[in-house]
Amino acid sequence: ILSMLLENEFYEVVEAGNGFEGIEKTYEAPPELIICDLMMPKMNGAEMVKKLKNDSRTRDIPVLMLTAAGTEENEYQLLSQGADDFVTKGSETRVLLARVERLLNR
Repeated sequence: ILSMLLENEFYEVVEAGNGFEGIEKTYEAPPELIICDLMMPKMNGAEMVKKLKNDSRTRDIPVLMLTAAGTEENEYQLLSQGADDFVTKGSETRVLLARVERLLNR
């Protein structure tokens, strides 16, 4: 659903099935923005953010975390680990799109 939403806004979308695949695809063709779920198989979003932000090749790519576990503690932890923004699943579409646009334009 998220891919369709972004594609309808004329963004090019590359999907990954898990954190490891996301890392591999990022190294193959660095994106302008990564939208990452917190709960993923093989490598969760927190681990993925930490790996991306600790690598000079990927540290400047903005990461928007998207999660159903939208607690203040999760938000704090993810932002502390280097995530650039945080959106709870179920947020209004226009909020998500505004945050995507903001991260792409910084």
